[in-house]
Amino acid sequence: WATSRRAYCVLARVLALQGGEPRAGGMQAAVGYRVFDALARHHGAAFELFASPLNARFSSFCSAAPDVDRAFGSVGSFFSPSLDPLLASGAFQANPPYDPPLVAAMGER
Repeated sequence: WATSRRAYCVLARVLALQGGEPRAGGMQAAVGYRVFDALARHHGAAFELFASPLNARFSSFCSAAPDVDRAFGSVGSFFSPSLDPLLASGAFQANPPYDPPLVAAMGER
């Protein structure tokens, strides 16, 4: 039951982030697994900066709701200072939600 409750919390949070409209669709476009795998193979980008348990390709990722996503692999928010050492170097896959202030903040980070 614990996994079911955690999954429910993830789904409820995604619905809330979509404004409570189940037909709102995703807040971001995604590429197929082949692209993720090619980025990992050719560039070492095997970590996602904006994902959720519902769309993450890799076993650990950053997410907007780490409090409910942590059980499924989230290491926290991309914007969390605690992730500075992890994000200090390397190649990452970044596909943020379509929100101009958020994209600008990502660029600043």
